[in-house]
Amino acid sequence: MGIIIDVNIALKFFFDGEKSDFLDAYHAILNGRCCLHYGGKLVEEYQKLSSVWKIILQLDRAGRAKLAPKQT
Repeated sequence: MGIIIDVNIALKFFFDGEKSDFLDAYHAILNGRCCLHYGGKLVEEYQKLSSVWKIILQLDRAGRAKLAPKQT
């Protein structure tokens, strides 16, 4: 299963902790039951939020996030 996290909720998704509305999805990504997919314009938007971008990169290195290939 895959998920795309919109930049508008990314801070809440990653930093609201136990009170997050997205806790189940967050744990699914961390536990490998779900993969975060990102790419295109979303990469640029994530990079503007450095704290979120650092997490995305960590998830990618751990195999929990995947960069979508560029479409030509």
